[in-house]
Amino acid sequence: MIKNLSLLLKKFLLGVFCLSAFSTVLFAEDYSVAFDKSQDYTHATRRLTAVSLKGSSDGDQAVSFPEPLKVYTYISDKIFTLRPGEVVTPDFSFTEDWMHGYVYLDKGHDGVFDAAFDSLGRIPAESDIIAFSYAESATGSGNGFNSAGVAVSNLNVLDPPAFTLPTNLPYGFYLMRFKVDWASIDPAGRMGDDNNILRNGGAICDVVVNVHGDVCTVNSAAVNGCVVAADGTALDGLQHQFGEPLTIKALPDEGYLLDAIRIKYGYNLQGDSLLHGVPQYREKVIPAYLMQNGEFTIDSEYLAGEIVIEGIFEKQADDISNGEQYALSFDTATELTNTTYRLQRMNYTPAGLSSKAVLFPSDIKTVYTNMQSGEVLLSPGTSVLLSAGVASEGLHYYLYIDLNNDGCFTPLLNGSGTPACSSELVAFTYYNGVNSDGETKAADEPKNRFMRFVLSDKLPSGIYRVRLKSDNNNIDPAGSEQIVGNGGMIIDFYLNVTKEKNNLSLYAMHGNIYGGNNTALPLTLSSRQPIDIVAVPVASGYKLNELKVRHGYNLDGPQFVNGNRQWNEYEPGVATFTIPAERVNGDVRIYADFLPTADAEYYLVFSDEFNTKDGSQPIDDKWMRCQRMGATWNRWLSDSKEVVYIENGNLVTRAIPNPDTQIDNVPMITGGIKTMNRFGFTYGRVECRLLSNPWVGNFPALWMMPEDQSAGWPDCGEIDIFETIDAQERSWHTVHSNWTYDLGHSNNPTSSFNTAVNLDRYHTYALEWDETSLVWYVDGVEVGRYSKSTNQSYLNQGQWPFDKHFHLILNQSVGNGSWAANADVTHTYETLFDWVRVYQKNGMKNTNGTVGVEDVTEVPEMNIRIVDGGVGITVSSPMQVVTCDLSGRIIYNSFVENSVVIELAQGVYVINGMKLIVR
Repeated sequence: MIKNLSLLLKKFLLGVFCLSAFSTVLFAEDYSVAFDKSQDYTHATRRLTAVSLKGSSDGDQAVSFPEPLKVYTYISDKIFTLRPGEVVTPDFSFTEDWMHGYVYLDKGHDGVFDAAFDSLGRIPAESDIIAFSYAESATGSGNGFNSAGVAVSNLNVLDPPAFTLPTNLPYGFYLMRFKVDWASIDPAGRMGDDNNILRNGGAICDVVVNVHGDVCTVNSAAVNGCVVAADGTALDGLQHQFGEPLTIKALPDEGYLLDAIRIKYGYNLQGDSLLHGVPQYREKVIPAYLMQNGEFTIDSEYLAGEIVIEGIFEKQADDISNGEQYALSFDTATELTNTTYRLQRMNYTPAGLSSKAVLFPSDIKTVYTNMQSGEVLLSPGTSVLLSAGVASEGLHYYLYIDLNNDGCFTPLLNGSGTPACSSELVAFTYYNGVNSDGETKAADEPKNRFMRFVLSDKLPSGIYRVRLKSDNNNIDPAGSEQIVGNGGMIIDFYLNVTKEKNNLSLYAMHGNIYGGNNTALPLTLSSRQPIDIVAVPVASGYKLNELKVRHGYNLDGPQFVNGNRQWNEYEPGVATFTIPAERVNGDVRIYADFLPTADAEYYLVFSDEFNTKDGSQPIDDKWMRCQRMGATWNRWLSDSKEVVYIENGNLVTRAIPNPDTQIDNVPMITGGIKTMNRFGFTYGRVECRLLSNPWVGNFPALWMMPEDQSAGWPDCGEIDIFETIDAQERSWHTVHSNWTYDLGHSNNPTSSFNTAVNLDRYHTYALEWDETSLVWYVDGVEVGRYSKSTNQSYLNQGQWPFDKHFHLILNQSVGNGSWAANADVTHTYETLFDWVRVYQKNGMKNTNGTVGVEDVTEVPEMNIRIVDGGVGITVSSPMQVVTCDLSGRIIYNSFVENSVVIELAQGVYVINGMKLIVR
């Protein structure tokens, strides 16, 4: 009782008094702040953008705040994990160095933060403030301490010292508060005077922290079946490593089927799920159709604390046809002799949208029809009203969806007679006295053509077989024994479960694929929206050899699964075309291949498509790592595989928070590669398709330096093909030399250019370089030109140091405040290079005495021969060799200079447009 009174008094003292006509007293809410939680920033420049915890046990953890930024932020979808006794360093990502940082933890789970410390800055054990960079024992005194008890003389210290989580802190979910304020430990924020949290641009962020042990306890629950670990181990009392995935399998009793797995995880599982608004445990339901061969791997985020894994099993419906793919109780050629109740259409109305219809052919002559051209487009989570359009009412209607694409429809009803979670009978107008909504219906009641269902929000995007059946009080998807005589029908068609946005992937050899007017195409396309496309060759003298558009799902997989079409492919026939709305019905891939003719202006001399195995390193014959030195761009370079690697056909270059400052005492590590001593050239055309993620401090580049740098920088010359900084939606294209940099003649002529770009998509950046000029292009459009002077005096002063061998550099760096802003050392920066290619003109001579391209009088030839384990390729001159299987999946894609052996299993392949059988 005394404890409750104490808590009530505490909340009363923290309350906000509202003096109205009724003299009402409003008590503070749980974890209150001293301002409206929807408050916008009023300070012009100060913003809290992210917070992080750096610990010894669970590693560094950070969360970035969503836009638009507010003074108060509550992060509910990211849970920090800590262990009792762990030493933790908090960090604030704040746009300025001013202000002070405070961290609180509600150790008592009472909904408020007790903030107390003594005159020497020492924190009592019961206090909820656990770290601060500066606080005054008397506000305004100018004398204070940090949470380590150290007197602070420099008031502008933001990040607090490390803190140690109490060793006796019980496991559980806790609320932690990060606060940026000025000289005040008040957890709600300093208010009342001119020096308050809003005026100063401070901020508050609340996050949930999971204080946990090394293992979590797993238990199971089920009736009519059981759930065990994949290896058969019982789950009850299982001690499983915290945060490690767990694969389980379901074992239904005879006559039952698994409907779903319910996972309950957290703490105090038998108590209230919320404690002062903080979730103490959560639930996740996994429908059975998401399991593969009866197994499912539970993600690590659900293996946190106490876990109960419950199997939900439902009784299997009797007398259901099984075995045959999409079974029928009659022959597919059975004629429709009773046309009284002919199915004419299916009307469907997604919630909030207008009604649509799938029209059935008017000349159907059989009881069963497979309408492969019919398609219903719905989004996950959509509620749908259905009605069967019929010649005359008189039967019941049943709708099935093959949710797990296993080639059969499995009706699964729960105890109330309505569809269970994973039932593939999703809606019906009547069965044994009820409809699928659970409404009671009389058997002799006039037949109702209307039914409803909700498409699960967990259903993955894809193509699913749908069956509409008219029958009489029968849920067998194959049809009752009387279906033919009763005039019933079965019609199969497709359900396209699509998101609002679908992935767009592009691949063009010796060219590029753009939108209308040479605009860069986005990474995703809006479903059912047409899109203009143009395929453009790299240079004149190239002809379009092949152009294909594939649309649907699992574009690298088989076209048909259990007879269900997963994707379609067509050839537009022209380089400029529009993909119609009905063909933007899933993911879209566009492939264009241009071939050089004898009249080609440029020929390929170097390329890397970065299509090696995921996680591999760049090809050593082509690239070396950039070394750490003292310049801004290379000051934190690392050989770590975490900052340079291949993934999904891209070279990934990153700048990441340093995972181990004990070994390498820098706040971040960055990655870059170069062709120095591997490949260099004088004059030509460079093209590179890349994507960089904008963020304050971002500083990636695609650029060139001479092989011979003995003259020193900038006298030796530098060519920047692409740079961007921070979150600017601009690309920069620049040359540096003694003339432009040391002598200050950057505008005589203009030596730096920039243009607006959308950084949410890939762009192709190109440079054409010859004896007299450098010309930059973005997506095929010229954006800048720098010419060699005709004034010998200017040349003597280094205006054109570009008649020499240069090599390529690709890197992700971060700024230091001189041009790009200071790096956000808690953020991960990333730039993806899709491919890079270098072309030279016929007969163009390099300054090192070699000839980049020998005299070309005809198109290069390729000789293919079958060898053990694959094929051998020999080319008459260097060329790109692309090998695909019949599904269009790229098996090999590389620049071949002489000969190569490609390992291939038995099958049919297409190599540079030519079909080949490997036996």
